[in-house]
Amino acid sequence: MPAKEPRAGPGSHPGRPTQGLLAASAQGPRTRNLTFNDEQFHVLEKIKVAETGKILKMSLEHEVSPSVTQLSDMLADWYKMAQTVYLQARILDKDVDTFERRLEAFVARVVDNDHSFHDELVNVSRVKGAGRIRGQELKSFFRTSIKDILSGQDEISTVISENTDLIRQFNNMAKGLGEEKSEPEK
Repeated sequence: MPAKEPRAGPGSHPGRPTQGLLAASAQGPRTRNLTFNDEQFHVLEKIKVAETGKILKMSLEHEVSPSVTQLSDMLADWYKMAQTVYLQARILDKDVDTFERRLEAFVARVVDNDHSFHDELVNVSRVKGAGRIRGQELKSFFRTSIKDILSGQDEISTVISENTDLIRQFNNMAKGLGEEKSEPEK
């Protein structure tokens, strides 16, 4: 069996040196005629490029596009949640301001009642010989003052409880937002 001549590359022929191919290509694409082997090589390359393009397109459609769609959906959900948390925080801020004003008004009333109570005590202690009637009025005044203090204490407890609930809700929303923010990064 005769020995095969090694192929020097595309477009090379047994009797034609590679430099001749370069010289032919330097003349320009119009003047150069391709051999049958060169034409077959170019057809094969076109098929390979077309197949690679199809594989890339399928990969893009089946793997990349769903991931991008999922990511955009997650970002839309995060934005909605962030907007909701922001609005809830603003509402809670307004509620806290309202409760602060109510608490300040309540403190002012308690201070006024305390001053009037002490003024009455000073006036009662100055009057000598007021007798039983004055003592009964003083007991009545003490009872009403104690009832006012107890009702004020109940109001304060209610305001503190409401504020505690609001703070707990805000903390839970902030924790939820922090957890959701860290999940997309994985």
